[in-house]
Amino acid sequence: MPTAILMTTDEVERINKQAWRRNSNRALAWEFVETLDPEGIHVVAWTMVHNDREIRARIMFKVKNKPAEDGPVEGWLDMSFKEFEDLQRLEYERSLTIGDEAQAAMDEGTIGGDGQG
Repeated sequence: MPTAILMTTDEVERINKQAWRRNSNRALAWEFVETLDPEGIHVVAWTMVHNDREIRARIMFKVKNKPAEDGPVEGWLDMSFKEFEDLQRLEYERSLTIGDEAQAAMDEGTIGGDGQG
């Protein structure tokens, strides 16, 4: 079953503070963090191991006063392995709104964001 990795705004603030302290390559500007919805849930969309010492994450952020139909705002944040492991995971059912072939390709990573699918 697919799993979503979620962050609260408090977690974003805490992890961002640590990213600045570690002098990570990807930390969020505090002016941007102030725009996040304090009650928002932010979704980790993609991750990779970076420099063998941290996780680089592409995150879809929910910002204040932005209509939901406009979608999330994308950002990047580096975090420690421990910070990443402590994030909430949520298993969910496969989408019933797209075809089985499209879902299988997404699950395999053969389409989605690279312009190849």
